[in-house]
Amino acid sequence: MSRVRVALVAVLAGTAALAACSSSSSDKPESASGGGKPVSSPAPKPITKNLSQAHLTQALLGDGEVLPGYTVHDSKSVTEGQYCNEADDDSIPKGWVRGSDVNYEYNGSTINMASLDICLFDTADEAHSAYTAWKGDETSKQ
Repeated sequence: MSRVRVALVAVLAGTAALAACSSSSSDKPESASGGGKPVSSPAPKPITKNLSQAHLTQALLGDGEVLPGYTVHDSKSVTEGQYCNEADDDSIPKGWVRGSDVNYEYNGSTINMASLDICLFDTADEAHSAYTAWKGDETSKQ
């Protein structure tokens, strides 16, 4: 078989498996006796508990995945907690869990470099607090 046929068979098999799993009747909430409210499913776990260091590093764009002219400078790396802090005091911000970072050079030059840091916090409140402290009063930071 050619590579295209093998890939097509794999995609079709995966789609069929996903469709079979998603149409299962056990996923639907059952009604309480007497036709009352449906039984609610348990609350979803926070996303921070599900993302590993590998997920964060994979989320960083590599060569060929960025805007034209930009390439990865050195390599993707693990961010230490102090790099997710707005202060230069080498402290780790409250709630920091893990992070990754990468620098991009533009047309082979470090003059117009771009940096991307992913900082994962334990709760949304801690992430928002760190973001607002990092942004400060500057209106140009996004």
